[in-house]
Amino acid sequence: MASLIQSPLYNKRLLPVELFAKIFEHACLDDGPVEVKPDSMPLVLSQVSRAFRQLALESSNIWSSLRIDPPYPSPAYIATVEAWILKSKGRPLTLEVILADGVALDDNIPSSPGAEMAATERRIANGDLLEVIYAQAPRWHTVTLDYEDADSGSLLSAPLAHGEWTFCKLKTFILYTAFEEHDPDDPGDHDVNRHLNANLHLNAILARAPLLSQFTWRDPIITRERLWNALELPFDSLRELELRCSMSPEELVDIVSKCPRLECAFLCADMNRHPLGLKVGLICHKNLKNLAIKQSPTTDDSLYQLLHLPSLEKLEVFSLDSSSADLISFLKRHHFLSELELHCELESVAAQELEDLLRALPSVLRLTLDNTDEEADFRTRVDAPQDEEADFRTRVDAPQGTTHRLVQLLSDQDVRGNFLFCPHLHAITLSNLAHWCEDDRLVDFVQRRHRAFPDTARIFMRPVYVLRDTFVSLQELGQQGVPVDIEWHTLPAVGLTGGWSLLTESYGRYQMKNKGTTQALNVAIENYAKQVNT
Repeated sequence: MASLIQSPLYNKRLLPVELFAKIFEHACLDDGPVEVKPDSMPLVLSQVSRAFRQLALESSNIWSSLRIDPPYPSPAYIATVEAWILKSKGRPLTLEVILADGVALDDNIPSSPGAEMAATERRIANGDLLEVIYAQAPRWHTVTLDYEDADSGSLLSAPLAHGEWTFCKLKTFILYTAFEEHDPDDPGDHDVNRHLNANLHLNAILARAPLLSQFTWRDPIITRERLWNALELPFDSLRELELRCSMSPEELVDIVSKCPRLECAFLCADMNRHPLGLKVGLICHKNLKNLAIKQSPTTDDSLYQLLHLPSLEKLEVFSLDSSSADLISFLKRHHFLSELELHCELESVAAQELEDLLRALPSVLRLTLDNTDEEADFRTRVDAPQDEEADFRTRVDAPQGTTHRLVQLLSDQDVRGNFLFCPHLHAITLSNLAHWCEDDRLVDFVQRRHRAFPDTARIFMRPVYVLRDTFVSLQELGQQGVPVDIEWHTLPAVGLTGGWSLLTESYGRYQMKNKGTTQALNVAIENYAKQVNT
């Protein structure tokens, strides 16, 4: 590679694009490489030889992948973007376009004429920038449009105004918006153009993207109830789909049923019912392999009741709320599932529900349990006064805790040594769990799983607080070759009798697989133990 770099200019054209960009990064300063963000454009750096600068100007593949993030869209910046795109010489474009806020006004604060004028100018400049981007529509390949802080309604109107634009090469389309639907009953809401129907905007693009294989749409505020049109996707070509934009389970299932090649889907059902009263029955999709579900507890129908997926391999669940029974029924129908990720408040799951859930996973190989709603309870424990130490330790040691029960169930074996729950499970990730069991139970759990799967077992733990002695015991397992990956949050911020360590701040992560990392962990434990003793 060194000889290639030192060779004449025409040979430098053989350099990979990634390496070519790295050369510009390392040439930024005289004192060596500079830290450059992954989304930075290395071509703005200038301290390279004239030959490399000339080569950059002539290399269209360098300019065909652009991140456009204007601090304030101005005519000069728009002209620069046009120049960048011109250098790409007709190659398929990979674009990430982030638009500034086109409104920049707070409804609760009286706006000044200057602020309104600035917002109007910014909205116009955003529109001009989008005209440049949309003019290259036939060359779009992988495109991300981020309007989440901008005026989505007016900015997405460009495709409707230019019916001749086609997106014939578009394969991946990622869209972040913040639509505010027009309310005809509100006498103060006169800007109909700013609140145009979101689906009409998207359909104008998607109907002209026959090769689209991946589509993501996220909108945190859209309602889609007053102005509703069916979302028209290029159903035949779609393979990956993420919809987090105010949809009902019925509409989501209807869309999935129309995408025969769909393999991955993230479905967020946050509308209680279909706007037109659409009802769908159980649908069978033969190709869907990866599914993520997040739904409101008030939805009339459950996605778990409406889907049958004979090829499903991985399921991600975000929030259980009132749908735990539907989830368990879904898992029983999909007993062949090999990977489950559960992101919810585990401490609110009843012991019997937890047992039923694990019993419904006879084939699972990888399991992730993420207790995502633990922050408030953890903050209470952090602020616990020292004179309440006994009560604090009692709560931590409580045998009825979900985490204690979870570890016990995953450790239970019959007389032949077969696990009673999740018998094939060998990769386990436990995240944000505050109710850790006593040292011997946790260590026993790790040892049993490792003995059952000595070559493939992987234990990942992201605890909030644990016994300090537990880390020492797990460290000893690491010295024996047991692969345990632990991330904790400071050892210990508060020392309690009996060797307790209360963890509060992000500190580090160690993979206890070899002598070097276990020694590092040992040093960390000793240093923090000294702080407790003093």
